[in-house]
Amino acid sequence: MEELLSARGRHYIPEGRIADVAPRIEPGDIIAATSTVSGLDVAHTGLAVRVDGELRLLHAPLVGDSVQVSERSLAERIQAIDGQDGIMVARPLEPRAASSRIAGGSR
Repeated sequence: MEELLSARGRHYIPEGRIADVAPRIEPGDIIAATSTVSGLDVAHTGLAVRVDGELRLLHAPLVGDSVQVSERSLAERIQAIDGQDGIMVARPLEPRAASSRIAGGSR
């Protein structure tokens, strides 16, 4: 499985385009901050949330307290952190759709 996944291209949204695509990111989407470190695809992960309409990141901080919502917008947060150059976004499937795909069936 790892070889299969490694052979696929990885698509990401560069930090300069995050604000442009932010309206299409939904609360609950999984956000993976892409890394500039060679051999490390993802530097940090969290969930998309909206605060007063602004896209932010619900995440566990690298060092410190418990889970928090970023003070800055997602775009500003990524641009401010050295070593992170964009994001990958994944949207969880509804449970019925996911279970039928895993089982190989359809409903």
